[in-house]
This record gives sequence, structure tokens and C-alpha cells, in this order.
Amino acid sequence: MATDRSNPYSPPDDALAPPHRTSSPAASVLVFALFLVLSVRAFRATVYWAVMSPWDIVRDAATWLSPATLELSWAVTRPFLAFAIASFCFWVYRANRDARVLGASGMSFSPGWAVAVGFIPVVNLIGPYRAVKEIYQASSSAADAAWRSEPVPIVVAMWWAAWIASLAWNLVPYATLTASSVVWGQAILEVLRASAALLLIIVVRSIEHRQAARALTQA
Repeated sequence: MATDRSNPYSPPDDALAPPHRTSSPAASVLVFALFLVLSVRAFRATVYWAVMSPWDIVRDAATWLSPATLELSWAVTRPFLAFAIASFCFWVYRANRDARVLGASGMSFSPGWAVAVGFIPVVNLIGPYRAVKEIYQASSSAADAAWRSEPVPIVVAMWWAAWIASLAWNLVPYATLTASSVVWGQAILEVLRASAALLLIIVVRSIEHRQAARALTQA
């Protein structure tokens, strides 16, 4: 649409063009929340490894630092996790809605249902993965429902596999283990959950990039 240069109140051409979509605020908040979770989990995994280190200097340093720092890390874990869960729900809703606005048709998950599946027992073992996978595919530049044939990168499955593995590992009966086994078990749990957070950051950024590219083609 060209600007009417004879009308002094006509907006400039740039004001009439669709805005360029880069990264949604929901994605930026989620990435920040995941970074907080990742930092805490990676810190604890490092401390647990250091406590069991064969090197005296590393073990002594960890023993001296760990009580207060671990207590602080556990104190912030629940708020960080709650922040990440809330941010994830909001982002999933927005990303699903944006995929529809950008032209994807025939999606199985509505924005609300994409969020709800994460809170239904048993369903939440696979539902969030399927919802995010669908958002990734629907964010492609394929027309109409052709997005269903879009390949999904392995990182999406790796993210969910790391999360499910952490849930399964958390069921280990630590009361029956030795003290050293408990420490190693906790270290593995923290590595799995840190990995899940890192992989989800990659997935979120990838989806945002695809939706930004799709929006650009429609500008």
C-alpha cells in the first residue's frame, strides 16, 4: 500500500508494513527462567562431583564451600522452578497461537490444550513433547497443513528424553544406598535436569527463529 504524498496526515510507508517479528517476550522470559534453573542444577552437579573427587584439593574446597552454597541453591530452586514452569506454560500458549496466526492449519493442540496436557497425570508423560513438536512443525514456511511432513530435529526428542530420565532417576530408593552412592545419584539427577533445561533453551530459540522467518516472508 503506497502512501498518499498529497495528504500531510498520511503515515510513512514503513508504518504501513507488518512489524518484523524477532523474539517474543514470552520466549525471552522462558529462556531467562531456564538459564536460572540450568545454573543452579549445574552448580549442584559440580559440587557433588567435587565432593567425590579423587583429588584432595578439590574435595577439600568443595567440603568447605558446599554447606552454605548448597543450602542457598536449594532455597532458590523452588522459586526458579515455579518461574520456569509458569514461563513455559505462557510460552507454549503464545507459540501455539502464533503458529496459527502465521497460517498453520489443522493443528491437533489448541493453545489451551497444549498447556493443559502438562498437568494431566500419565498424559503429561508425552503430551508436552507432542505439543512442542507440533509447534515446531507448524512454525515452518510450508503452506496450509503441509507442515505435518516437516522433519523435527533430534534436539526436541533429546530434551524430552532428558526430562523423563530425570523423573525416572528421581525414583531411585536413596535410603537403601551408601552415602557415596547417594551423592553420585544426586549428581546424575542434576546433570539430567540441567541437560533438559539447556536442550529446551535450544528448542525454544529454534522455534522462535522459525516463526520469525515465517513472519518475515509474510511482511
